[in-house]
Amino acid sequence: MVIYPGKILRPGMTGFTVKVLQQSMNEEKELIKDEGCFENGVYDERTAEMVRKYRNFFGLPDGDTTGYFLWNRLVNKC
Repeated sequence: MVIYPGKILRPGMTGFTVKVLQQSMNEEKELIKDEGCFENGVYDERTAEMVRKYRNFFGLPDGDTTGYFLWNRLVNKC
C-alpha cells in the first residue's frame, strides 16, 4: 500500500508518486481497453489521457487530475 501523497497530481508534475500512478494504471489497463503509458515519472499527455479514461470508467467528473479516490482505487485497489 502506498499512502496518498496528500496533493492532487496533475499534468506537468514529476516524481516517484507519478511513477507509482503510471505503474498502477498499466497494471489495470485492460479495464479501460488501453495500451498503457510510459512509467517514466512524468505526468505527460499520455498519462493524462489514461487518467481521463479511468475517471470516466469510475464515474468521476471529467478531468485529467488524480485525487484521493482515484489514487486509492488504482494504487491501493480500494
